[in-house]
Amino acid sequence: MKIVREWLNLPEKAKIPRALVGEIRVGSTICTNALLERRGEKTAVAVTKGFRDALVIGDQTRPALFDLAPRRPPPLWARAAEIDERTGANGEVVRAPSPAAAAAQLQKLRARGFRTLAVAFVHGCKYPRHEKIVTRIARKIGFQTVVPSHEAAALMKFIPRAQTAAADAYLAAALAQWSRALRQKCESGVRLLFMHSGGDLAEIQNTRAVQTVLSGPAGGVVGMRRAAQNAGCKLALGVDMGGTSTDVALADAAAPPALRWENTVAGAPLFAPMLDIHTVAAGGGSVVRWQDGRLLVGPRSAGANPGPACYGRGGPLTVSDCNVVLGKLRAEYFPQVFGESGNSPLCEESARRLFADLGKKTGADPQTLALGFVRVAVENMAGAARRIAAASGADIRKRALVGFGGAAGQHLCLLAESLGIRRALAPRQACVLSAWGIGQASVGAIRRRALECEVDDNRLPQIFAELCAEAEAALPPDAPGKRTVRRFLRCRYRGVESALAVQWQPGARIAELFVREHRKRFGWIQPKKEILAAAAEVRAAAADHSPPATVAAGGTVREAKTGEHPVRCAQGEIQTPFYDWRKLPPAAKIKGPAVIADKWNTITIEPHWQAQQSPDGTLTLTHTPRRLNLYPPPLAGGGRSLPSPSQMGTANSGGVASPSKQITPPPPPPSKMEGGISPLKQINPPISDGGGWGGETPKKETTKPDPALLEIFNNRFTAAAREMGEALRQTATSVNIRERLDFSCAIFDGNGNLVANAPHIPVHLGSMSESARFVLRNAGKMREGDCFMLNSPYAGGTHLPDITIIRPLWLTKQNKSTPPPSLMGGLGGGKTPTSS
Repeated sequence: MKIVREWLNLPEKAKIPRALVGEIRVGSTICTNALLERRGEKTAVAVTKGFRDALVIGDQTRPALFDLAPRRPPPLWARAAEIDERTGANGEVVRAPSPAAAAAQLQKLRARGFRTLAVAFVHGCKYPRHEKIVTRIARKIGFQTVVPSHEAAALMKFIPRAQTAAADAYLAAALAQWSRALRQKCESGVRLLFMHSGGDLAEIQNTRAVQTVLSGPAGGVVGMRRAAQNAGCKLALGVDMGGTSTDVALADAAAPPALRWENTVAGAPLFAPMLDIHTVAAGGGSVVRWQDGRLLVGPRSAGANPGPACYGRGGPLTVSDCNVVLGKLRAEYFPQVFGESGNSPLCEESARRLFADLGKKTGADPQTLALGFVRVAVENMAGAARRIAAASGADIRKRALVGFGGAAGQHLCLLAESLGIRRALAPRQACVLSAWGIGQASVGAIRRRALECEVDDNRLPQIFAELCAEAEAALPPDAPGKRTVRRFLRCRYRGVESALAVQWQPGARIAELFVREHRKRFGWIQPKKEILAAAAEVRAAAADHSPPATVAAGGTVREAKTGEHPVRCAQGEIQTPFYDWRKLPPAAKIKGPAVIADKWNTITIEPHWQAQQSPDGTLTLTHTPRRLNLYPPPLAGGGRSLPSPSQMGTANSGGVASPSKQITPPPPPPSKMEGGISPLKQINPPISDGGGWGGETPKKETTKPDPALLEIFNNRFTAAAREMGEALRQTATSVNIRERLDFSCAIFDGNGNLVANAPHIPVHLGSMSESARFVLRNAGKMREGDCFMLNSPYAGGTHLPDITIIRPLWLTKQNKSTPPPSLMGGLGGGKTPTSS
């Protein structure tokens, strides 16, 4: 609010006047920080008798599978009360709660100082009568905040529904206190709108705490979508690279944003609509280091204090320091806000000194090391983009890359090349796109109801009518803009929990739409399997988008040029022109290499790229007509041989396995790339002009692994195995696979040697190589699309209930997965049900 007062020329403690400001839109990390730091309200939960421990046990998910001493995050509630009640699966009352007994239990909690309560009963989502009874009793007793689970999360699953209700109660006080403080700084009548994690704005009084944990990133995604639409891009990939991490999201102008309902934030499971955003630990402040002959980036961050070494506060080497050493970031283009006193220029010397010390230890040139670290960071971001594309079935090459955040501009062209994208956008508001996106967002409301019925059930029109009325009633009556209502039916195959959203309207052929979406997402369908409707979802919005602003007419490109400086890139050190972005005229064209900067942004235009400014100030970067090469060259001109698997990692780390034979594949032949399916299908042969990522194919190979290639291919192979596991998890009927990740996914070479595995249960990996060799010896002529299944203990099988599935890929590699029999239609959740 201090900035708002300064902008309006108001006294320091003056209230924001309604005459000048009619509406304030807010994005805040207040609830996110409370979760991270566990600073919420002292909370109790009331659950069905016998289910108290279920909330602590949770499901069978094990996020730290290879941690020898895993630490469970502490629960958000301090005490649980078991209410003697029970509702059957069909709504029948098994045991009605005694009001007197329930009041006595809740009184004990009040006596212990609890003022916040979450109420969650078995089957309470579909039949909430008992939850309503206990909620009324709790409020009458004097609990200040009471959150019934059927209001907090429209989900049939008891554990995530109860955990979400507890999280909402835990965070409610922090949000309420912050909201009151904000309202006291404004005159009566100033509307306060809060950015929700789902990408919509809502009045603060209609906002639940669990709806705000991704408030800031959601604003960035909305801004990215709007920037892409202004540039005429129907399909976009947004990359928000800040100081600590990078957020990646997809956008489709013809479709509403994809929402993810089941999430985990700061170790807390939350069932709430959130934009589908993937995060990777690769920001400008990510710490870079040399370890065991590998160049590693993140996940540790230098933070804001001490920050990167170039901040002059004794910080470690980071990605930002790499760009300083490479010449992309220069002190004269930054304000003097660094050093211990916060009034010094960017300290380039600190970064160069630390890189010189690292060069002495490794025997490598400092700029070569910096370039390698940048390539690893870019590959980390590319991996996140490939994962989100694989999960949605998108061809990533057909999208425009939109870069925003303080560090994205320095890596935009490199990231686009790594992904095979020829067009990238750098919005003028890139460094504040989250705030700008909140200004562009629509006022909206989302309503959902859990179902378990056929997709053509006669009750659906009435259910959608009720949800539409609820969603429209939640919109402010005077909200400007055109009102729209979208209806979605989330469908799934019977026995599978992952539901896909299809747009619903009376008379629509939902089954056909679901099958089409399932084939797009996973590449296969089950024609004879029953399709069920899992949930009905309605999104109402009042959209009021103003036309994009235009930049003021400037001088000439020559007048915008501020000088030339040496910049190190893949082609070597090049004398590179620098331009002041604020002085560029509309429609200005600049060929790379070049750097375009202002006091907020630095955009690097790599060789073989060119930039053109649009009327609203956005830079559109396009790759010149030259084939993109996604097969990186060695750092120091060595051979292209890949490192041996033993040099790349261990199976238990989810990396590459440990046979001693070195893998030296020939450059793969050109292939039809299927974006997001597997990084192996996105590796093109090297080009011969030495440009971009590539260089000439050396005639002599070396046995010494290139440290950057070592980490890059480690990430790519492991990412391919992870994608297999994610597809298996989403489509499995087995609880073992969905929640315990009781399977193994790996990649093998043409001789059956293990190359890389995903971080799932490793028990099957010891003998999977023998299974692969058995298939290679006995399968005869293999064809595209063949799959081989076996469980023989004489061919690498671990035990009979486990099935090994092997599928050849025609790029001299094989992939395979080993699931328990539940995937094949097992009778129960365990490996061998008693009735088998």
